[in-house]
Amino acid sequence: MHSANRKLVYAGLLTAVGLALQYAEHLLGLSGALPGLKPGLANMITILALELLGFRMALAITCIRSLLGALLFAGFSSAIYSVTGALGACAVMALLMHSRRLGFAGISVAGAFANNVCQTAVSALVLQNAAIVSYLWLVGPQSILFGIFTGLGAYFCCKVLTQHGKTRSVEV
Repeated sequence: MHSANRKLVYAGLLTAVGLALQYAEHLLGLSGALPGLKPGLANMITILALELLGFRMALAITCIRSLLGALLFAGFSSAIYSVTGALGACAVMALLMHSRRLGFAGISVAGAFANNVCQTAVSALVLQNAAIVSYLWLVGPQSILFGIFTGLGAYFCCKVLTQHGKTRSVEV
């Protein structure tokens, strides 16, 4: 298969798996306990896309996945939060992956926190209330816990793909 076609097939697969993970999170219903509380499983897909396909393709996958996921599972009004958070996370994770100073778990924690910061900033703008930024103290620990979990998931997926010659070697 031609390299460009292979890349497109991987992008389609990663987008579909990302949507499936986003749907699984929706079914968990953790947001009822604390608004915005989600494991961020789809960020595994962003990390894999960054590693396998590069920044541009990862950005496209992240955009499509977060927009479709929000529209399908949460509604139109949540799309701005989902897309903004996902793009912020993708940008931060791309910068950290490029530096190669952190492993997947650290990159994922930073991405989870960036997602929360971006979504909280959108909330503050929409509600015209800067006090909402204090919400980060509640979701910050969640970023660490779920970020580690998601980063380890991405690490093990990349490790399997590395063993099959699909990507370069990876670190936790």
